[in-house]
Amino acid sequence: MGLMSDEKVDGASGAGSRNPVSGRERAALLHITTSQGETVVPLIEDELAIGRLAKNEVTIDSEAVDDVHARLVREGNSFRFHQLSERLPTLLDGKPVDDYLLQPDDELEIGANTDHAVTLVYESPRSIVIGDLRATPGTSTEEAGAAGKVWRLDLPANGTLILGRSPDCDLILPALMVSRHHARLDIVNGRPTMSEIGHTSGIYVNGKRHHHQEIAVGDIVRVGPFKIEFGDDTIEYKDDRQSVQLDAHHVSRMIGRKQILDGITFSASPGEVLAIAGTSGAGKSTLLYALTGIIPPTSGRIMVNGADLYERFDALQPLLGYVPQKDILPLTLPVERALHYVARLRLPSDVSREELDERVDDVMRSLDLHDRRDVILGSLSGGQQKRASIAAELIGRPGLFFLDEPTSGLDPGLARRVTQIIRGMAEEHSTVIVISHDVEGIQAADRLVLLASGGKVAYIGPPEEALEYFEVDDFAEVYPKIEAEDSEVWRERFVESEHYKTEVLPLLTHREEEESGEEADDEEHDAPAVVVGRRQSTVSIGRQFSVSVQRYAETMWRDRATLMVLLAQAPIIGLLFVLIAKSTDFAPPPQAAIDVAIDLGIPAAKLAAPLIIMAVVAATWFGAFNASKEIVKELPIFLRDRLSGMRVLPYLLSKVIVLAALCVVQTTILVAILAVRVDMPSSGVLVWGPLEIWISLTLAAFAALGIGLLISASVGNPDRAQSLIPIILIPQMIFIGGPGLGSAGQFISNFTTTRWAGEAIKITAGIPYQEEATSGFASSDLLIHWAALVVMAAVLIALSGVQLWRRRAE
Repeated sequence: MGLMSDEKVDGASGAGSRNPVSGRERAALLHITTSQGETVVPLIEDELAIGRLAKNEVTIDSEAVDDVHARLVREGNSFRFHQLSERLPTLLDGKPVDDYLLQPDDELEIGANTDHAVTLVYESPRSIVIGDLRATPGTSTEEAGAAGKVWRLDLPANGTLILGRSPDCDLILPALMVSRHHARLDIVNGRPTMSEIGHTSGIYVNGKRHHHQEIAVGDIVRVGPFKIEFGDDTIEYKDDRQSVQLDAHHVSRMIGRKQILDGITFSASPGEVLAIAGTSGAGKSTLLYALTGIIPPTSGRIMVNGADLYERFDALQPLLGYVPQKDILPLTLPVERALHYVARLRLPSDVSREELDERVDDVMRSLDLHDRRDVILGSLSGGQQKRASIAAELIGRPGLFFLDEPTSGLDPGLARRVTQIIRGMAEEHSTVIVISHDVEGIQAADRLVLLASGGKVAYIGPPEEALEYFEVDDFAEVYPKIEAEDSEVWRERFVESEHYKTEVLPLLTHREEEESGEEADDEEHDAPAVVVGRRQSTVSIGRQFSVSVQRYAETMWRDRATLMVLLAQAPIIGLLFVLIAKSTDFAPPPQAAIDVAIDLGIPAAKLAAPLIIMAVVAATWFGAFNASKEIVKELPIFLRDRLSGMRVLPYLLSKVIVLAALCVVQTTILVAILAVRVDMPSSGVLVWGPLEIWISLTLAAFAALGIGLLISASVGNPDRAQSLIPIILIPQMIFIGGPGLGSAGQFISNFTTTRWAGEAIKITAGIPYQEEATSGFASSDLLIHWAALVVMAAVLIALSGVQLWRRRAE
């Protein structure tokens, strides 16, 4: 069914006991059109056979139809179509269909493009098409701009409707972004109230999420991609994904005193590709961030189907798809597995494994990736990787696509293939906005927004008219010509052009008419965009954590070379320690040696063997090095997931859990190797001596893991992260504690993880760690040191989360 095919929905259990909207329902209808005319058959039976023979419940006299061609079986409030004929296929959207749950207005074809062609159109008993609404620039009401069909449903004075994608719902909303039983509409004396059923992706009443809300006439409710508008005793509803209109009004952005975007106004309509291009520093990426909801403009408004994007982002989010320039899928995973995780993170938790697999399979087939499903993403060509990123966005089937430099770095052949895919998305009624510098890609667009420096509009209109507008013969000559003159000159020229009158002026005029009687227009434009609420997700925080852990663990496991390097550190360092270690390195010095040291004025703490310090530094290295690249290397993946509702906490904890497990393995290997050469204390102050030493080293690794994550969340690339690790570890070694540091050094050592871990091991071994010799330690001494390490780890991980939360766009 193509790039943007409707999702199929499976059957589900009943929605529970209720008083449905019944008493006036009519039968579903099957409209049969042949060369002899049209026949309408009511579908009254629960099971009907379709074919040429008279014994069928539905008889069609056509050579295109087999004797017993197909069977319709009632399923909930719809019918499932089962193909029986093996020689005469039935087509849906040009593709053979064998087993399919019929949706309102589905059109099945038998013998297409022949003289005996037969068309079957299914009409649901609950849905009456009332017409098509098409977008026009400047439309601001949420229902205008629709290219899809609108259905009307009469409401009873009293009753209950269940809304969801399951066939047994009263109002079927066939989209995987909708839960099986999503919401409940209770009507008492003509007054409707809508409530969520369990944990769903939410119901949004006039842009705000509600769990339970009384509905008034004129209210607009969004459930997934569906918009439901309430009248006096009816509702009108439609799937907005094929009817997304985007309008940008006076979009500006300032950073300090520097103008990045300057009053940009344009529109993008369903079924078209809008290219945004410009000179270097013209603000193309900043504009894209504003349009996608990543970074709000300092003034102006961005409207999606008439709703303010930033005021109603959560409600509109199911309509949006965004493919950044960088990879948004882990390159160590096979294509199918990477898409599988995306589907689990973005689709409701009640989507079955079969539905999920089917959706992933559909998007891979639509982008010619099915035969590469088991290939590691990093092994694919650049064009195939870009198609995989597009496939990730197609899983939720959005209607408004943003692509940032989709052909960047591709050879001309691959770039052309990606351009064809983008055109195919538009042909299936999506609204596609592309940031591009590729001449062929720009020329293939329907309309072009060309920016000059400072984010000023130099041109908006058809790409083929840009050459005449700029008086050049080749598009590549446009950029030097724009740079040769001041950007303000180009803006003034555009404002005076015919293109401004056709592309921008109608949008502004319509906007001014809407704002008449309200606050002054300038005040509207000067108000910064504000994100209302928080980014909601279709899945719970627990599911986000679970899926993120699984994805990260599989990503690390499949990157065998890196994993082997990390695991090899512990045995290599441990064997080096064995070469220099003495059996007494973890034992307290003899009392005679302590007495001599005291007589000579030497602190007893200096008698400790250096192996303890080296072991602590090694554990600290493990934790910091393991984590130093793990956030920054997949920052584009997190930022894209975050736009779809991924929270910082589950993502960060997924890193902590997997990396902590790696640290446990490393410190276990290290302690096991040391135990072969060193006589460890058989009993500690709390438990078995070697176990206490292992706990101290593991906690040191955990605390250092926090250091690594903080670095990784703060820098811009993996190389910079790893270069900072030695710089961070050197103070840990210098201020490891002990006598001789001086008062300033001792104070600084309170904030080093190595000091607390080293002293914890000395407590277990009964080795003095203070100026004066100590004749034994209490269990509380060890617990205080362990607690200090735990607190440090928690604080560092929390700071990592803050840094990650602050990241917006890269």
